[in-house]
Parts: sequence; structure tokens; C-alpha cells
Amino acid sequence: MTLRMCKASRSTRKPHSSGFTLLEILMAMSILAFALAVISGSASTSAVYGKRVYRSTAAALLLRGIVLDIEEKYRKDGFPTNDLEGRECELPKAYSKQFSCEYDLVGLNLDSAAIAEMTQNSQGLLATAQEELQDSGALDKLNGPRKKKDPGEEALKDLGDAAGEAKKAGLDLSSITKGGDMMTLIQTILMSGEQGLNLLGLCEINVSVLQMSMGLMIAELLPRILKRATDRTRKIRVRLSWRDAEGEDRELQIESFSTAVSEEEARVVQQIVDQRAMQEALAAQQGAQPGAAGAAAAAQGARR
Repeated sequence: MTLRMCKASRSTRKPHSSGFTLLEILMAMSILAFALAVISGSASTSAVYGKRVYRSTAAALLLRGIVLDIEEKYRKDGFPTNDLEGRECELPKAYSKQFSCEYDLVGLNLDSAAIAEMTQNSQGLLATAQEELQDSGALDKLNGPRKKKDPGEEALKDLGDAAGEAKKAGLDLSSITKGGDMMTLIQTILMSGEQGLNLLGLCEINVSVLQMSMGLMIAELLPRILKRATDRTRKIRVRLSWRDAEGEDRELQIESFSTAVSEEEARVVQQIVDQRAMQEALAAQQGAQPGAAGAAAAAQGARR
């Protein structure tokens, strides 16, 4: 009876299970596939952005070099009288297939109304500065009554004291003694205290007259200066375009201003330079001829 029960228990025991089920394997494979997809996607995205950053950086560096080349070209050859649009740029051979470049050369259109407005604004700023100077009392002090000094030892002493104060302030009066810059004299006077006021009386300088002269100078000279500046200034607009790895068209644009002479003036300057070089070459050749003749005579004497 006991044996039968033992056999029955052995026959009913289930075998020991080992390994993973099919469901567990499928879940692990799906997780692994998802992780690989994320890793490969991030790698491809980083590669795409790496190429984009590289081309953008190369475009920025190329763009500045192109602007410098264009400025050098027109400083040498001169600006044309008309505007230029859509002109092709010269690119290095290593980048000529990746990028395309074009530029515009546009003149500054300052008409008479704009120049008159700028002149009027400048005169307004000068008038405001004069009013502030008048309100501060400094102008009255400069234009006030001063002692008339005879051109003797006292006047020379004031001049020497003013020169000493100016030297301490870093100003050199040597140009004034040689009939030089008046603005340096004004700076010296304003920075020299009481000696400067005495120097005003010695030199008979009226600051009010100087202010009127500045206003007339702005009214007369500033329009000419602005007209000359607009004739010699051009806006350079450069566009650099390329196609990135995603197939999208990219464009980088920069604007700069450059100054140069016109083409006619550039030709005249080049002719002067060529003529000077020719004269120097002729002078050098004429200076070398007597030496060559003497050497030839010495050689003939040695042969004899």
C-alpha cells in the first residue's frame, strides 16, 4: 500500500520549467528595438545638426572675407556711377560647389532736402550748446571785461603762466608760436584759469565771434561735406546661399558701407602713380649711365 502511494506521487509531479516564455522574449525584443531606434535617431539628428552648424559657420566666415575682397576691389578700381545688383562673388574653389554668392552695390541717395535737414539739426545742436554755455555763466566770464595789459613783462608773464598750465595738461604750445592751430590755443585758454583769461585779452580773442564763425561754417561747409561723403560712400549688400542636408535652402546676408573714389578719379590717380614710377625709372637709368661709361673706359684701358 505504501509503495503504490509513492509511485502515484512520483507520477503526478510536474517537470521543472526553465528559460523565458515567448511573451517575455517578444517584450524584450520590442524594448531593444525601441532603444536602438532612439539611439539611431539621435545620432542621425546630431549628424544633421553638425553639418548645419558647420556650413553656417563656414558661411559666416566666408561672408566677411567676401566683403573685404569687394571693398579692396573698388578701392583700387573706384566706384561706378550707377548701382550694381545681382553681381556674382568670387568664392574659393573649395567652397564654390557648396555655396553661391551675389552682391549689390548701392549708392547713398541724400537729396537736398535731407542735407538741409541734417544741417538744420546741426545748427540746432550748436545753438543748444551755446544756450547752455550762456546759462552757466562761463560765456560771460570769457567775454567779460578784462584788463588791458601792455605788451611788456606782465603780458609775457601771463603767457608763460598759461603755457605752464597747458604743459601740465598735456598741451603743446609750440605749434601756436609757429602760427599753428587755433583750436589748441582755445583749449589752452579754457584749461588755464585766470592766466587763460588774461591770454584772451592779450590775443584779443572774442569767443562770441568764434561761435558765430562756427555757425557759418556749419551752414556753408557741412552741406558740401555731406555731398562729398555721399558721393564716395556705397552700401555693399552680400548674400550667401546654400542647401543643407535636409534639402532646405539657406541664406545669409550682410550689409556694410565702404568709401572710395569714383572710377574717373581712380584712373587719374593710377596715371599719376604710373607717371611717377616712369620718372623714377628714367632717373635711375640716367644715373646709372655715367657709371657704366666709366666702367667701359676702364675696361678698354686695361686691355691696352
